[in-house]
Amino acid sequence: MIQNPILIVLILFAVVTTARWWHERFRETWIMRFLPTPVLCYIPPTLLTTLGILPFKSQVYDWISAYVLPACLVLILMTTDIEGLKRIGRLAFTAILGSTILVLVSGTAVFFLFHQTLGQETWKAAATLSASWIGGTAPSARRMTWAIRIRERSIRRRVSSATRSFLSGTCQSAFAPV
Repeated sequence: MIQNPILIVLILFAVVTTARWWHERFRETWIMRFLPTPVLCYIPPTLLTTLGILPFKSQVYDWISAYVLPACLVLILMTTDIEGLKRIGRLAFTAILGSTILVLVSGTAVFFLFHQTLGQETWKAAATLSASWIGGTAPSARRMTWAIRIRERSIRRRVSSATRSFLSGTCQSAFAPV
């Protein structure tokens, strides 16, 4: 098992760099719709920890949680497309609210159905998982992207149908008998 903090940081950096490279290389493929970059950043460290290569606890993880993650959140928020959010307004809010309610209701239902077969501290894991899906950056970005695509498609449909009707009306009037 690797205990050296520098090696742990290098491994985690390599994972993030590889995930970013993978994203750039295979951006338009079907697999990136199912395995976005944040998921590619979670899977290798989880496997390395499960296999005993990385430790379950390390001061590196505490340092990353205290300093790197807050800085990353600020950087992510700085890249928010405010004008895009204004354009999709109600649709984005509905998508986020609906998925939040779905996560809360389904997570709570599953927890209460199986809480007797699970350990005493399972509620912490369930709460953490629910919080990550409700307020996590990747799911929120995915929901926003979904809402923006839906909105853009509906705008395109309206514009194209209006254009078709205008053109058909123009063509009919151009060839109409006098």
